Amino acid sequence: MKHNKTINSTSFVIENGTAVLTCNTEDEDLPDIWWYFNNKRLILNDRMTLSEYGQTLTIMPVKREDSGAYRCEMWNPFLVHTSNSFNLVVSYGPEEIKILPKHVHGQIEVLLKKKLILECWANSQPPAQYIWQVNGSSISGNSGNTYTISQASWEHAGTYTCVAMNKVANTTISTKITVKVIEASGGSSLSGGTITVIVAGVVGGVVLIGALIYFQFILEPAGEVLDETHLNYQ
Repeated sequence: MKHNKTINSTSFVIENGTAVLTCNTEDEDLPDIWWYFNNKRLILNDRMTLSEYGQTLTIMPVKREDSGAYRCEMWNPFLVHTSNSFNLVVSYGPEEIKILPKHVHGQIEVLLKKKLILECWANSQPPAQYIWQVNGSSISGNSGNTYTISQASWEHAGTYTCVAMNKVANTTISTKITVKVIEASGGSSLSGGTITVIVAGVVGGVVLIGALIYFQFILEPAGEVLDETHLNYQ
């Protein structure tokens, strides 16, 4: 004959912390207690300890491979009491973050006026939440693991950062790539910072042209006047 018992614990435990599972035996005499993990008799490892009568199972430090279904059975000469299954979830991450498609030296190229979909993935339990940043600024409405550029223009060139968060473990990780916009012919391209250089070059060119005009139309005529004055004096 079997009677249900319960296991007291917290469903989410952060990796490298401590998990404590207690088989609730109420006020009965303490008989033999067996523990099961994923429907198999639990084999203790060096991170697991049992209390004197086996009522409490302690896992320290708890690892992600300890996630699963636990239950306990209480035996006495007349009855077998079996607890309901308890699902322990070990929270970890995010870790091993990456951005797709595959990039070379942290740079992804996209053809002008073509579509680009960036995907961000991180190993995490529970699944990570994502935020995208473009050139250091968060973009509203882009909180999923994908970022879509429907039609690439020169303004889309820059640095794209993916931030992955695990609110249970209270941890955050990020990675970034550079998007380079190129023409189909390969004749020109722009990446983050290029526009500034071009503007500076144009301003420099204007200054240079102004200097040439000054020398040609101001200094040269003045020189001619000096030469004529010198000749008249002679």
